[in-house]
Amino acid sequence: MYLKPSPYCMPFIRYPRLLLLLACLLLWARLPVQGQEHVLLRYTGAHAVSQADSARIIGLIKASQRFEYKKLDTAIAMVDQALNESRRLNFTYGIGNAYIAYSIYATTAGKYRQSDSFLEKAYPYCQALALPGSDNRLLIHWYQIASTQAAYNGDYDRSVNLACSGLQLLNQRPGDTSFNSARVKAYNAIGSMMQYMRQPERAFYFLDKGIALATAGNDRANLAQLYVNYGSACNLLRQWPRAGDYLGKAIALAKADDNTFVLQVAYLTEAGMYIDMGKQDKAINSLKLATGVSDKTNPFMAKATPQRLLAQVYFDREQYRESISHALEALSIAEKMHSRQNISNAHALLADAYHATGQWEKAYTHQFAYTRMLDTLRNTATLANINQLEIKSRVAEKDRELAQQQLALNQKESALREKNFWIAGIGAGLLLSGTLLLSLRRNYRNRQQLQESAREVERLKARMDGAEQERQRIATELHDGVVSQLWGLKLNLASAISQQDTAGGAQPSDLAKSLNYLDDAMQELRSTAHNLSPEMALQAGLIDALSNFCTKMNHRGLTDVVFQVYGQLQPTDKHAALSIFRNVQELVLNALKHAHASTVLVQLNCEEDLLGVTVQDDGTGFDPATAAQGMGLRNVTERIHAFHAGIDLQSSEKGTSIYMEFKYQHIAGNGKAY
Repeated sequence: MYLKPSPYCMPFIRYPRLLLLLACLLLWARLPVQGQEHVLLRYTGAHAVSQADSARIIGLIKASQRFEYKKLDTAIAMVDQALNESRRLNFTYGIGNAYIAYSIYATTAGKYRQSDSFLEKAYPYCQALALPGSDNRLLIHWYQIASTQAAYNGDYDRSVNLACSGLQLLNQRPGDTSFNSARVKAYNAIGSMMQYMRQPERAFYFLDKGIALATAGNDRANLAQLYVNYGSACNLLRQWPRAGDYLGKAIALAKADDNTFVLQVAYLTEAGMYIDMGKQDKAINSLKLATGVSDKTNPFMAKATPQRLLAQVYFDREQYRESISHALEALSIAEKMHSRQNISNAHALLADAYHATGQWEKAYTHQFAYTRMLDTLRNTATLANINQLEIKSRVAEKDRELAQQQLALNQKESALREKNFWIAGIGAGLLLSGTLLLSLRRNYRNRQQLQESAREVERLKARMDGAEQERQRIATELHDGVVSQLWGLKLNLASAISQQDTAGGAQPSDLAKSLNYLDDAMQELRSTAHNLSPEMALQAGLIDALSNFCTKMNHRGLTDVVFQVYGQLQPTDKHAALSIFRNVQELVLNALKHAHASTVLVQLNCEEDLLGVTVQDDGTGFDPATAAQGMGLRNVTERIHAFHAGIDLQSSEKGTSIYMEFKYQHIAGNGKAY
């Protein structure tokens, strides 16, 4: 006797399309970046490497791709040769790129842990080439591969952050067309992760940019990948005709270019779409086409996913025994690959299938395993956060030890100088020495006092200028806002009095207008007080304060002020949060008052150890050399330097972009977090 499936695992079963998004991510993890071999020749590491040697090593790694889905051992042997040659020549780029190739091929073989290990080995070599003035090409490539691997491990937040880090490096070279292929891959990966995080509308933004760039450059391989992801996003929104159209384009391109992996992923995505549409026969046909493409690709695509989708088809048909058989096969493959997310999904399906057949004990066993896998994923994330905190704590302790050692060394040097001074004084005569010492001490004290007085005068001037500027701003707000409202109230009341004298009584509409004027005046006063008071401005936290401020600017109808946050903001010191808020407030108001901008973007990028703040507008721009002498920008710069932060300012007639970067070790909160 068969029973209806239980509801407790259904969300993971009814959406088989989400299983394919991980595969879509792997589409961008190829070696090396196409069309860039001539650029890579200059990455020679610590010693000179001839162009012939570097070209031979890079050519070996590139040529190994041809054997990835046919003879993987041959591909790995070619990378072995490239790595040995790179080590012999101390070719930093070759070593880093070889380890990245190992990571990709380990993923293709389903060995995720080994892939992570190779990425860890590659990172120091990629970072060693990220020097000032370089294009960070290898580090960008590492971010792309690491983002893909993080997604396969179930760490989707980290995957998005890594992809965005790579895209941020790419955006530093907007005019370099040799990076277009890498940009397309970055847009493709972020679009895929937006789908997995159930935000298909945001995915379209990145996928559209990638399709436009790939089409302009005739980048057929990347274009086919983008079509697959676009079709998957349409499927999430149940826009099935549109999804089928894009998947058809992807299949046609992949067949024409003999792109094995993209063709297989496109068929699997098509099968997931048919399952969602309830067309099981068409889904089975697409699965047959997918498995017939190749069995040498990543085991997740060649074996685990087809089995998982077949299990879904039979489950929908209420053929539960067949569903269990295929789900068990998918579970076995996922366990060999150590793919926690796929193991969890297989347990979820088996729990429902056994429940539907009345096998309660097995259903409970798989439900318990499924729940435990979710706990493992959560605990892994928690452990990673703890490890990060421990590392930061140890770094802080090491910094304190170095500071103490430096202080002790300075004290010893000062004592030695003083001893030598007295020896010289005794040799010249006690009386002369004493007189000279007294004179020097008096001169030193006088200089110190003069310098301190000068500094105090400068600080007083700065405070006076700042206070005068703030008074002027308050006066402007009161004059333009509250005084105008009160003047309107006065006129309205005068009109009411006049009607009282002439018509025998004031009209209710006049009194209502007077009350509205009073409400507007009170709102203006509250807004002015809110901007002046640090406690009121940051009462709900830095992000809410900035969001409210940008919203108010929009409500005033001055311009379109957009506020964006990426990542999770860590606890921040109150004074640092206030400084960041004041800087953003100053820069936005400057854009409105002086640049006459129509659009202003305020963006926070929160990473593990850095906080980036960007204020960008499309106004008239200004001369940075002249503006640096102004009080507003000088106050912004002083606040930034107070927290050992950096600032980058770029301005032209097309607009202004100001980027501020803070290290969390300098702005971390000790008490209440903002």
